[in-house]
Amino acid sequence: MEHRTVLVKKLKIGSLFDMYTPTVQDEPLTLNEEDALNNLRREFSSITSTALLNQLEKDCSLDTLSFSDEHNTLEEVIQIVPDRSPELMPLNTFTHLPQNDMKSMSRTSLLGLLDRVPSPSVDLSYNIHPGDSNETLTKPIDLLVTIGVYKPVPISHMDLCTQAHYMTMAQRLVLLASQSLAVLKDAIRCPQDKVWLGDCSNALDDSTLHVAAEKLYTSSYFFIEGTFYDDLRNLQNKTLSSSLIGWAKTKQELDSLGPFTQTTMETTMLRDLSVYIGKPYFYVHQGNCEHAIVFLDVQLHGAHACQDPSMYPILTGRCYLRPVHCAICRRLNARWFSSNTGTLLPSDPCPLCGSYSLSRHGNLLDFVIGRVTKVANINHPKSTDGTGQMLSSETFGLVQEISNLLNTELDPEELLICMKLIESGIDPTGLALLVHNAKQKTDA
Repeated sequence: MEHRTVLVKKLKIGSLFDMYTPTVQDEPLTLNEEDALNNLRREFSSITSTALLNQLEKDCSLDTLSFSDEHNTLEEVIQIVPDRSPELMPLNTFTHLPQNDMKSMSRTSLLGLLDRVPSPSVDLSYNIHPGDSNETLTKPIDLLVTIGVYKPVPISHMDLCTQAHYMTMAQRLVLLASQSLAVLKDAIRCPQDKVWLGDCSNALDDSTLHVAAEKLYTSSYFFIEGTFYDDLRNLQNKTLSSSLIGWAKTKQELDSLGPFTQTTMETTMLRDLSVYIGKPYFYVHQGNCEHAIVFLDVQLHGAHACQDPSMYPILTGRCYLRPVHCAICRRLNARWFSSNTGTLLPSDPCPLCGSYSLSRHGNLLDFVIGRVTKVANINHPKSTDGTGQMLSSETFGLVQEISNLLNTELDPEELLICMKLIESGIDPTGLALLVHNAKQKTDA
């Protein structure tokens, strides 16, 4: 993978406000169109040269945003290999891509497209629009900090050929510089926090016995520039960094990286942090679940962003959420993982939906049942159950039982199609008559 080293300076986030606020004109911070036009007229009034004003109007015209020979597709772009000076390495990627059919590239190839360019995250930038609330009538006096939270990386299984495929941004969050690291911690969504502890086989329908891991193991920390930031808001939380700092003191090879310090995340504001933009740091929870976090951008809070402080942090991007489907019906979303299945099920552990019969005690033979975790995305409470618009397994199981009692002789696939037709607006009575007539003709 082509890369180069770029030297950047450590940035104290809060210093940006004092550094750039005096030089910013009123126009970028204007919150309504009338004030923006007045500011623009005032700036243009200082231009006394007619020729300069005409040239400025021509250069800023919308016609200059594109030209006739501009390439708009990926197939057109990769055909152009820019010239390089002799002392620079050739662009092997651009030379290789036009010579191969992109659709026929091997999934395991070093230059495979999926490995070179990971799938983009779902862009939710519209969540940060200013809105029409009364708060938009006042000028903001803060900074916006954009942070990328990545999925945990299995280092032991990482292949250098596919490393880009592992570094997947799970969330892109925008916070105010006046908010603390504890606010960032609460905004991070990870399936490990939602795992039910222990064997769920005997408690499938008893919600009082379902204990999520985040309720029991609440300790966590950030590691940023040699400092551990522990979450000590709960009296039961432990200072996880103490054992790490003690261990690091016994390692001579870590002397050049220390000394390490410790503080609390709830008392540390983002504006007080000194970080490198683009450098990965760590968020650790549940003992060994490590997320890389990257400070992506710091900018002044202008008229382009939401003005209500209570709306932050805001989710502006996430990874694709791929549901786990049942290994038996291969249609419904899985609700349970069954282990110790032997040869009765296709895999061990095996994902199952809730439409299959369990025993009276909620256990199928000696299977160990665990729940498939579904993570709710911040700012999207209505679309976070992980099911989307798919038919729920509970509803399908109930309908299947009714179908068997009525002796409709519909197999699960036919029943699922009928349910989808009813959900799309088809009259159930007419559909029942149609299916009945079709069954009679088939039997005849």
